[in-house]
Formats: sequence, structure tokens, C-alpha cells
Amino acid sequence: MISEINKEIKEIINHKDTVKVLVTLNEDGLPHAVVKQSIRFSDEGKIVYLELLESSKSYKNFTRSLWFNQKVVISISGKNGKSYQIKGTPEKILISGPIFEKYYINVREQLGDVDLAAVCIIDPEELKDESYAARFSEQESRQPIFKHLDRLARYYVS
Repeated sequence: MISEINKEIKEIINHKDTVKVLVTLNEDGLPHAVVKQSIRFSDEGKIVYLELLESSKSYKNFTRSLWFNQKVVISISGKNGKSYQIKGTPEKILISGPIFEKYYINVREQLGDVDLAAVCIIDPEELKDESYAARFSEQESRQPIFKHLDRLARYYVS
């Protein structure tokens, strides 16, 4: 587990207006990306993805990732312009028990008469700031040659 997930990032993940995309791999190794607003950060330092549909491709792929120790990726984009990518390993899938019941009650309170297929637990391992400012700064320091000619001309034409 990574220790980089600070309070701000936890708040972004848990905010209802944050766009959260779960990326899993299918049986052919092809990515399957889908918006999953049910992703949240738990008090235990794990990421929780609540799957509502038994037939979901994400659920099937997540299960395969758990069995074969494959990574999953979550991209989040907050209203404040902050964007992060979190890579992690599926840790377990809960389909009963007190933790499942807690989330089941919570989901039904929020969404009404719906099912909860599973509570999927992810151990976050890598965090990357994907906001434009962070990526631009990284590019400027690592690949200074990537500047457009008009930007370079400003430095040499005076």
C-alpha cells in the first residue's frame, strides 16, 4: 500500500461529483474502462469498488485480476481540476458478512431498491498526479526538447 494518498486525494475520491473510471483487463488482456461512481476510499486505507451488477464485465475482469494477480487502474477527475491515476492490486471480493452488509445498507439508502453484487477491495500501490500542470512540469524537466519552436523562438529572438 502507498502512503502518498493524503486527505485531499481521499476527499476527491469520496466526493460525489468526482468522475471515477475503473480500468480492468479482459481475458484477452484488452482494457475495459468504465465510469464507476461507487468507488470510494475506506477508513482502512483501501479503495472500495461497489459492484451492483452480477453480470458486469468489470466484475468479471476484477475477479480474474484477483485470481491472477493483475493490476487494476482507477482514474479520478475532481471538480477542482485535480486528476490522479491510482494503480492497485485486487485484494478481496466480499459477497457477505458485516462489511458487505454495511455497504449494502448504504447503497440501498442512496439508490433505493437495488442489489449489491460485491464489495471489491483494492490495495492502492501507485499514485500519479495526472493534472495538466503536473504533467507539463514533468515534461519540461524530463524532455526539454519537446518545446514547440514558437516557444523556443521567444528565448532566442529579442
